[in-house]
Amino acid sequence: RAETQPLAPGATVSLKGRFVRLEATGGAGAARLIERDGEVVILSGGEGEAFARRVENLFKRQARDLLTARTEHHLASLDGQAGRGPVRVSIVDTRSRWGSCSPHNRSIRYSWRVVMAPEPVIDYLAAHEVAHLVHADHSPAYWAVVQGLVGDHRPFRRWLREHGAALHAVG
Repeated sequence: RAETQPLAPGATVSLKGRFVRLEATGGAGAARLIERDGEVVILSGGEGEAFARRVENLFKRQARDLLTARTEHHLASLDGQAGRGPVRVSIVDTRSRWGSCSPHNRSIRYSWRVVMAPEPVIDYLAAHEVAHLVHADHSPAYWAVVQGLVGDHRPFRRWLREHGAALHAVG
């Protein structure tokens, strides 16, 4: 189990697999990403819990944007009925799953924390959940759909097994 890492000024966290430093700006401004001297920094107002909440909200916005785009991309790649029609994407704070799919109402829920993983892992997760629109299980037919969307899924699953606890320890 990974040691808890608070979202506090001075901390370094991962965003899309790239390390970013957290900095306080004073005041009550929302967290925002900037690039300064080739380094990505998250600037945020607030103190203590307010600072952490603003940074977490930034991560949730980043997760929603990226996961919605990747979900739509993989939906467009599906053949037949499963790829037709919109899917409702929501971002949640789960401790046991990276995502879940409810094919009956075409909704997919993702943990915001996965946005800290490298982008290929995030893309795999979107493909994993979209594939559940075709097969609501983890059968060989299901894994064939995943492979058709992202190729060999094993490195991405391994990355989540090896690094997932550290992502859950943030915040």
